[in-house]
Amino acid sequence: MPLFKGRSSLLEVQNKALIKTARERAARIDELERELQSSASQIGQLQREFQTAQERADKLERDLQTAQDRIDKVERDLQRDKVERDLQNAQQGTEKSNAISNRQPMR
Repeated sequence: MPLFKGRSSLLEVQNKALIKTARERAARIDELERELQSSASQIGQLQREFQTAQERADKLERDLQTAQDRIDKVERDLQRDKVERDLQNAQQGTEKSNAISNRQPMR
């Protein structure tokens, strides 16, 4: 029996070492699972924040386009008004010139 006694003792020591290692690994797995859950939660929060920021950026882009369209319209209106004023001034100048040249010299 001494042969089995030594073998049994060795197996008990190895078994205790394996159990200790298994517990340590299980604890590490639990820790990593908690970190993973926390990271997944953070990712979810960041995705929601990103979505909100993306929607806001899209709205700002639409608002900017609307403002640019208004500016373009005002610029076109101002240009048209300037052309009309220039045309009226040119017509008035022509009418004045014609009136002056149509006058009879005074005797």
